[in-house]
Amino acid sequence: MRKKQNRAKHTLGLIALLVALLAIATFGVKSLLSKPKEKTMEAGVAFLNITRDFGEKRIKSQKLSLKNGETVMDLLRKATKIEASYGGGFVSSINGLASSSTPEGNFDWFFYHNGILSGKGANEVKVEDKDYIWWDYHSWNQVNFVPAVIGAYPQPLVTKQKSGKKTMVLYSNYLESLAREFGSFLEAKGGKVSYRKTSSRDPLEDGLPCVAFITKGELSLDWVSKILSNPSGYGTFAEVSENSIFLLDQTLARIQVPGEISTMVCATATGLGDSSPLWLVICDGEIGARQAGELLITNPEQIEGRFGIAVSSDGKIFSLPMKDSAR
Repeated sequence: MRKKQNRAKHTLGLIALLVALLAIATFGVKSLLSKPKEKTMEAGVAFLNITRDFGEKRIKSQKLSLKNGETVMDLLRKATKIEASYGGGFVSSINGLASSSTPEGNFDWFFYHNGILSGKGANEVKVEDKDYIWWDYHSWNQVNFVPAVIGAYPQPLVTKQKSGKKTMVLYSNYLESLAREFGSFLEAKGGKVSYRKTSSRDPLEDGLPCVAFITKGELSLDWVSKILSNPSGYGTFAEVSENSIFLLDQTLARIQVPGEISTMVCATATGLGDSSPLWLVICDGEIGARQAGELLITNPEQIEGRFGIAVSSDGKIFSLPMKDSAR
C-alpha cells in the first residue's frame, strides 16, 4: 500500500514538473514572438524654412517632429523631394529647383543650422529640439560669402548653454539699458547671458556668441570698421563711409534708400560652422535704440527669415541684401 502511495506521489511529481516545463517553454516562446518593437523616442520639434534669393521668396516653412538621431537631411526628406550628390551630403535639388550655372552666376542650395552656415554635409548634422534649419537657394561668387544670418532668432544665441558658454552682450554706456533688456529677453527664452562694455577688444576672438549694441559714434572702433569695410569677407551687405551706413545688394553694389539708416542688425562669423557669431546692432540716437528694441524684443517676428535688416529714421524696413525695393 505504501509503495503504491509513493509511486502515485512520484507520478504526480513528474506530471507537475512536465507541466511547469511546458508552461515555461510555451510562455518563453510567446514572449520572444510577441516582443514589442523598440520605440523610436520623440526628440522634440524643429523648424524648417526653405527660401530662395537670400530669403526674398519663401518656398516652404513648417514645424516638424523629431526622432532621436535624425539629421538635417532626414528632416528635409520628410517635407520635400530632394536630389543629393557627393555621397549624399550635398543637396543639389529641392522640389525640382536644382543647382545651376548661368550667365548670372552659380546657383546652389545652402543650409544654415541655427543661423550658422554649416561646414558639414546635411547627412552629418544632427538636429535637436527647437533647432532652426534654413535652406536658401541663391547665387554665389567671391563677393557674397555669408557665414551667419539673423533670421533664426533667437537661435543661435540660446543654443550654447550645453557647453556652458554664455552669450556675451556688449554695450556702450548710452545703450546699456537696451542691452540688459535684450539680455533678459534671451534668458526668458532659456539662454544665459553675460555683459561687458564695448572696447577695442575684438569679440570675434573671444569664441563666444556675441551681440554688440553700438552707436554710430563707435563705428570707428577697429573691429567694427574691419567688418563694415569688408562686406565680401564678413557677409554683412552693408558698409560704412564717413559715419553713414550704406546698404548693399547681393553683388555688393550700393542701393540708395530714402532718408538715413537709424538701425541695422546683421551677423557675421569667422568662417563655415563657426557657432560663435557676432551680431552688430547699430543704433543712431534714441530713434535707433527704440527701433532696435522693437525688432529684438517687442516684435522679433520681423527678423525671422532675413539675412540682415535695416530701418530708416522714418520707420521703413529693408531686408539685406537689398533689392530694388523693401520687402
